[in-house]
Amino acid sequence: MAPMLALRLCYWCCVESGEKREASTTLECCASAASPAFGKEGSQHCEEYISPPSPTASFSSATTAVSKVSSVSSVSSRIKSFKYHLKMASEDDALASSLSNKIWRNMKHENDHLRRFLPESSWDELWKMNEVEATLRKCRTEPAPDLVHFILKKARKIFAILVTMRQPELITRFQLEEFGQEKLPVERESVHTMLGGDSGSISDFCDKQWWFTSPTFTKDKFRYVFDDRHHLPFTTTGRQATLGASNYSTVEEKSIHVDHVELWADQNPAMDEFGNPRVAVKTLLSSDSDPADQEAKVLETMRNLQTDHVIKAIAYYRREDKHHFMFPWAEYGNLWEFWAKGKSPRALEKPYLVWIFRQLSGLADAIEKLHNQSESKNCRHGDLKPENILCFRQGDGKDSGPAPAVRMVITDVGLAKDHIVRTQLRESTNTKVSTKRYAGPEMDIAPKAPLSRRFDIWSMGCILLEFVIWILYGGDELVKCTNAANSTFYRAIRDDSGQITSAEIDLRVQGWLSYIRRDWRCPRGTAIELLLRLITEKLLVVNVQEAPGPPSSITSTRQSQARIYAPEMRRELETILTQLEADKIKAVGDKPSSNSSAPLGPSHAIPITKGGHLAPATSSTRNLTKAFGQKEYFSLYYVNLANRFETLTDKWIYTPDDAFAAAFFNDIKRATHIQPAPEPQLCRRCRGLPLWSIQCHFTDSRAGLDTNAQEDNCELCCLLSYCIRDRSYHPTDTVHFARLGSYLTVDDGKGQPVVNLCTAPVSGVKSLQNVQTGFSILPGAGSEAHFKVLREWIRGCDSTHHCMPKRLDFIPSRLIHISNLDSDLVRVVERDDGLIQPVKYVALSHRWGSPDHYERFCATTTNFQELKDGFKASSLPQTFRDAVSVTQGLGLEYVWIDSVCIVQDDAEDWHIESKLMEQVFSSAYCTLAASCASGTNDGFLKVRPERRCIPMTFGDATYYACENIDDFGTHVDQSELNQRGWVMQERALSRRTIYFVENQSTLPFVMLIRDHSRKASFLGDANFPHSAEQYVKGLKIEFFQDLYVRYSKLALSFASDRPVAIRGLENRLLSTFKSTGGYGLIDRYLHRSLLWKREGETLRRIAPRRGETVPSWSWMAYDGAIDYVSAPGGKVSWFSNIQSPFSRAPSESSHDGDESLALEAPVRRIINDPPKESMFLDEPGRDLTQPMQCVVLGSGSQSSTGDCQRHWVILVNRISNADGSGSGLYERVGVAILEGRHLDYQGLARGIRVQ
Repeated sequence: MAPMLALRLCYWCCVESGEKREASTTLECCASAASPAFGKEGSQHCEEYISPPSPTASFSSATTAVSKVSSVSSVSSRIKSFKYHLKMASEDDALASSLSNKIWRNMKHENDHLRRFLPESSWDELWKMNEVEATLRKCRTEPAPDLVHFILKKARKIFAILVTMRQPELITRFQLEEFGQEKLPVERESVHTMLGGDSGSISDFCDKQWWFTSPTFTKDKFRYVFDDRHHLPFTTTGRQATLGASNYSTVEEKSIHVDHVELWADQNPAMDEFGNPRVAVKTLLSSDSDPADQEAKVLETMRNLQTDHVIKAIAYYRREDKHHFMFPWAEYGNLWEFWAKGKSPRALEKPYLVWIFRQLSGLADAIEKLHNQSESKNCRHGDLKPENILCFRQGDGKDSGPAPAVRMVITDVGLAKDHIVRTQLRESTNTKVSTKRYAGPEMDIAPKAPLSRRFDIWSMGCILLEFVIWILYGGDELVKCTNAANSTFYRAIRDDSGQITSAEIDLRVQGWLSYIRRDWRCPRGTAIELLLRLITEKLLVVNVQEAPGPPSSITSTRQSQARIYAPEMRRELETILTQLEADKIKAVGDKPSSNSSAPLGPSHAIPITKGGHLAPATSSTRNLTKAFGQKEYFSLYYVNLANRFETLTDKWIYTPDDAFAAAFFNDIKRATHIQPAPEPQLCRRCRGLPLWSIQCHFTDSRAGLDTNAQEDNCELCCLLSYCIRDRSYHPTDTVHFARLGSYLTVDDGKGQPVVNLCTAPVSGVKSLQNVQTGFSILPGAGSEAHFKVLREWIRGCDSTHHCMPKRLDFIPSRLIHISNLDSDLVRVVERDDGLIQPVKYVALSHRWGSPDHYERFCATTTNFQELKDGFKASSLPQTFRDAVSVTQGLGLEYVWIDSVCIVQDDAEDWHIESKLMEQVFSSAYCTLAASCASGTNDGFLKVRPERRCIPMTFGDATYYACENIDDFGTHVDQSELNQRGWVMQERALSRRTIYFVENQSTLPFVMLIRDHSRKASFLGDANFPHSAEQYVKGLKIEFFQDLYVRYSKLALSFASDRPVAIRGLENRLLSTFKSTGGYGLIDRYLHRSLLWKREGETLRRIAPRRGETVPSWSWMAYDGAIDYVSAPGGKVSWFSNIQSPFSRAPSESSHDGDESLALEAPVRRIINDPPKESMFLDEPGRDLTQPMQCVVLGSGSQSSTGDCQRHWVILVNRISNADGSGSGLYERVGVAILEGRHLDYQGLARGIRVQ
């Protein structure tokens, strides 16, 4: 048979190659290439007609051999037949090759060619009967009609698989088993028989079957479950929709082959260049099935809503442990992106406004249908915002005149909450997820209460107001307004305890509304003005009291003081649209004159302070509001500043300073801070956790973290468990972790940070946003890298802040001079020794510790000359040695330490120097706070234990999840050092302070703090108390009262130092408030200064020391913590017959203890045994003269008078019948709030002096 095959191969080779070769050469070539790969039918055809003598014979020899067999004519006939059959075989080969080539040519894939698939439309094009028959003949299989029918009707996909395997002849076995394509995809066992048990063929079949089984998403089916081996019919992957991404999901643009998706007419998606629909694939970050199933249920319901303005999801599919949702891709992005593109305001023509109101009416209709799906079921969205309103192409996508061809659609309804039965009394849903800016005030007023559907109405009011700003002033102005705005459209109102009890429209939002109403394009009765009225009167309404009936009973004519429901909102918008289309109302007002231009926008007119608040009224702003003539907006610009600031709080906000960090890391050697990061051991959850994202949040429990740490050796779970170990969580309590700044916090950001995220810059790698640039491993305390950080911080502070001492001409009486780095010699120098100004020095703030510590090294009259002559720094206690080291590290030569620079056994020197504390600390170039040093021998540059850090990666960037060590409240505010009385003054008066602190693991480090805690920020103010100057009376009072309350709780080695240790701070306070005073009394706020009370069980009178006697009306005369009696602002009438002890003192001066001070006022008897709970005695155990007497400071200004009127009094006790002036001499013994019936107003009040 080989010669026969050789002859055919020769022909095939000639035909395929197109070459003209000699017969002998061809025969030799073909003979050597003889192979059964071309099939046996060729040799059979040849055998019938001609038999060459040998493979190596020449063509002429073959002809001679043929002539011996038959006549010339017979040979000619046979040659023609032979050529015909050869032609037919060639055509079969061509058809078979065409089928195979078309299969490969029609394959599509996304990014991975191994995930190719064959589109559905290709089957009709591929499967021609003649190509199937030719393919069968080529593999020596008879193309019987029943076999061809089986292939074309039942097994096209199976035959395609076999063709790509180059084993199409095996189709007969599938026919015998009646195994059709409906059984695909299959596992290996199912095709074992048909493939003859050959493992290679079985594997090949099972792999290639996925090419031909790509699913089709239909309109009638929503849920799908796919094997990971399924090849999904996506053709391209586009950009990731970052605005659609969240801490729950990512959203990615893809193109899906048009053959594999059925869309509703109203979905009208964007198409790619090949005519394939572009879709958005949302992938949930969590593998948990419950939230995915809930979202799928909501989206499945949305598909049945009869509206074009709610997103119609295409499909929900689960693939392995991932959950995906497919939506049409919005060609014009979301509403915010659409607004941003319209930077400049458009001409407000009627068609344009009609299009806008059609879209707004459509959105309102969609919300109504979402809220009221049936009589037994309703749903709220819960997170309406511009980013959740998509802009789809409408019609052919071509703008019709001024109206854009855009349809707005509400999306992200996966956050929507179902309510199976509408009821006035509803249980709280399990989660509340909403973007804070567009959330209603009920989120703060009643955070644990259930949210009603009218939560969405507030959000729509916010969106519509931004819509109005965009319509009138354009996208650029909208961005300016939103950037300057507060975090919400409302302002929370707190009671005296700090609890949020109500809310009101934010002042800035009111400013926008006022500005828009004055716009000449918005006169009363125009479409825009009616929309604005709807927003202000019915949507942005704080009151959400439930209506007496169901929403369907609410009519558009009802004048409601509560926020309306969706049906009324929709009717109001439709009414405006109908009237506008019928020309019953104008779109906008007419120009006042031909040369009138449109106003620029609210941001150009509303006065702003540097802090971002509305500025106080000026004559021009008052005139603006009066000219407008709207009573309800009269006070928008002339505002009460007390309403602009929240109550003083101790909440800390940690803000990374990446500008400083970037500058520092650009200069420091990388070898000092970049370490190779080993790959951590992580559990499955933590491997997919996007900690790098500012939106990352997740839940777990201590028990769950410990389980993962033990069973999966997960280092991150171990770290998280370690970091929450000291918090009061039960092992099974759910702990909510959330990103806040560069930290991972607990309790959804409300708790303190537990993990710090940081990264070091690497050349060529893009840095991560919202991850702090910094050290994962801190430099050693006292190392050069450590000092470099300090120097860079000081340098940056000098260049960007206003912390440099204002007075460089002040030099303390004495300083410690550090000779040079190579010498251990230091000495005390005096100001009179010829120091050249200016002198930069650092001041040390420290604890003395026990007497055993501070007695070891102090300046005394005995050793003072030795200290001046010079001594070794190594002889200093460790805390002082560390201060010398830091001073040298900062590049300075002088340091001030109280125990060395004040002669401790010289009373006169101590008296003089104690009065200079304000100048010493305020003139220091920098203050060093040894917060972690328990005494002078302890030191504050301590060895640091290893910090727990887990290296994480995102792309090419490496970042670290580290044990948090940034806890200023604990490490500084609550440190032992800050419990000392002298330190408060040192901290407040210092221009800037470096705190050397340690956490609970004795991990000292330097904290460079910008105070965002309102209370702490006063003490951290470089120009203390400059930050209080801008506040009105109420907050100034709260400020100084809080300051004195905090100071009263601090410890002093000698209680008699109480007035002295705060005198410098008090002097600064009085100067700022432009008042006289002293001993805790601010003359400008005399009455409230006197309303102090004991906080604990009792106070203890302090015995005089160093000859200074403190008057009894001052809390500084007592040892113990104090507080203040509450007196509501603006509701107490203070009496003017109280004469201050400082009434004769010069303005802005304070008492320094050199003269006696007395409070002069009329005294009255207390009668009718007032209740004990209304009286606060300073020393409850003390026997007092009866009946008790009091000085009335003021009375309540409410409508109640006489017996029930409240009076604020200080309780006094007589200690002498008369003094030199003829008045009685009294002492203060307490404070009280008494009703009028407890005061003797019948007798004549007698003037007294309280000392």
